[in-house]
Amino acid sequence: MYRPFRACIFFPEKGQHKYIDFACDFAPRGLWDVSLEELVGYYSNYRKVISPDLRHLLPTSKFKLYAICTRYPVKLLKDMQFTTVKPGIIDLTWGNRIIRIIVLKNITMETQNALWQLFSSQEKGFIFGNENYKWHYPEEQAILNQLYALYKIHPYHL
Repeated sequence: MYRPFRACIFFPEKGQHKYIDFACDFAPRGLWDVSLEELVGYYSNYRKVISPDLRHLLPTSKFKLYAICTRYPVKLLKDMQFTTVKPGIIDLTWGNRIIRIIVLKNITMETQNALWQLFSSQEKGFIFGNENYKWHYPEEQAILNQLYALYKIHPYHL
C-alpha cells in the first residue's frame, strides 16, 4: 500500500511514551481504520521491546497514542465513540485505548500550535507557523524550504 508523507515517531517524555502517526493531505482518504490498527500494532510491539520482559510489560498508562492529520476524518468518526476536547483535538475510543486525533486544519491559531500550523496544508497556517514558531536551532528552519517546495508542487492544498 502506498502511503506518502507518513511519519511514525516514538519518544519518551516525563514518564510517558508517546507514539505519533502523521498522515498529510496527500495521503489516501478512507484508510483511517487501517492506519489506527497500524498505530496500535506499532505501540504494542514497542511496548514489548522496551519492557523488562513479556511477563512484566510496562503499564498501558505509561503510553499515549496520537494520530495527526490535516483533514477532519469524517468517515472514521461517523460510527465511532469520540469526544471533541477542543477545536481540532478529538479523543477517540479504539478498543480499550484512547487515541488523540489532532486535526491540523481545525486547531486554533495560537502560538503553542505554531509548529502544527506549518503542516496544516493551509496558506494562513503556514504563514502563521513561520511567523510564530520559535526555532530551538535556526538551521532547522530549513524544513520550511522543503514545505514551500512541496506546496509549490501541490498548490491546490494552499
